Amino acid sequence: MNRQNIPYASTIARHIKTAIFQETKLTATAGVSINKFLAKMASGENKPNGLTVILPEDAMPKAGARAIAFVEQLPIEKFHGIGDNTVQLSIFFFSLFPLCLCGSLKNLTLIKSFSLN
Repeated sequence: MNRQNIPYASTIARHIKTAIFQETKLTATAGVSINKFLAKMASGENKPNGLTVILPEDAMPKAGARAIAFVEQLPIEKFHGIGDNTVQLSIFFFSLFPLCLCGSLKNLTLIKSFSLN
């Protein structure tokens, strides 16, 4: 529970979006989930005035097929910290080496090939 006794984070996000619009006349997009990573990924969807919620039961490893499917479908540049330069460098790197660049992270050969595990 938070200081205002609002039980749902999505309700808080709606209040914040409304306050931003009333104050600035600008829209905002919000993402809500169990951690910052998933919330950040969710906030990139439904722009320019959306609200995307990834529920805890969809984000947990055992029952998280929906969260995993959501993250897997994202292009690599949607991930926080991966900008245009990193994407361009990756394209250049993959043009030099015979590795497969796949859309989903679970099939990204570069991660499998250079893993320290």
